[in-house]
Amino acid sequence: MEYLRIAEILTNNAECRLIGSLSLMFQHPEILERKPSDADFYASDEIENILNIIGILKDNGYEVYSWQDRIDEKFDFGKLKGRFYIRGICDGKNIDITYEIEGLNYFEMKVHETDIQGIKMYDTEGIMILLSKSDKEKNKRQLARLAKKTGFQ
Repeated sequence: MEYLRIAEILTNNAECRLIGSLSLMFQHPEILERKPSDADFYASDEIENILNIIGILKDNGYEVYSWQDRIDEKFDFGKLKGRFYIRGICDGKNIDITYEIEGLNYFEMKVHETDIQGIKMYDTEGIMILLSKSDKEKNKRQLARLAKKTGFQ
């Protein structure tokens, strides 16, 4: 699966960790409403790291965007602040890299890192922290089901 291949590359070559439905699929597939349709990552917001991620995505055939703006040699990287994520697109597959989450610091989340099948992601508590930062109804439902299953609050 392409998403697993790119997840292994990104998480082992950048300050970037798998999150979202694909991460839940590895650890708690029973709380998902449907199979993952993309791959989501949380990354350090340091510009060198973001540039590295962009390079990795481009080297693997992805076009990379910040909102509607294609990231190419003319892109103004000053636009990244406040946009929260970049997206890689290749053959109908989406890779979303979130680098800003209000109230959360990438490096503080390191205590929740785990490695599953060579892909770096967060443990259950880390997943719950990330889900709690989302205002999406799907993520709120996932958090409630995960809390009920694990007893974590």
